Amino acid sequence: MLKKPWVVINLTILFCSVALVSFISTSYAQVSAPQNLKVTVDSNEATLSWDAPENGTPAQFFIYKAYASDTNADHTSLQFSKSDSTNLRFYTDDLSSTSKSAPVVFYYVTAVDSTGSESPKSGIVNAAPPK
Repeated sequence: MLKKPWVVINLTILFCSVALVSFISTSYAQVSAPQNLKVTVDSNEATLSWDAPENGTPAQFFIYKAYASDTNADHTSLQFSKSDSTNLRFYTDDLSSTSKSAPVVFYYVTAVDSTGSESPKSGIVNAAPPK
């Protein structure tokens, strides 16, 4: 009786399956969202800062912003657009371009890994130039 080839084939299939599952779970892992987004306002500048994502290694960060008439604006109704990118964990924005009808700027940040995969968004913060 030749049972050894059957054992070798089963072990080969098992090894290949484990290797494939391992490859899939690590190759397409997405970077997580930046953590603890904060904003400080000094004169007409808003400085955003955040902590690194818990998972993944970001190659850069995208900054999104939207304008509103007040700080109580409903976040789901805001029209966010990508305004810039940085490879640092802080970003400074000029607030002098805000208008009287939309003086508050809302921000969120995403992390982008080396393959171009973008994370979910961070929390949302807002800033307004001093009156």
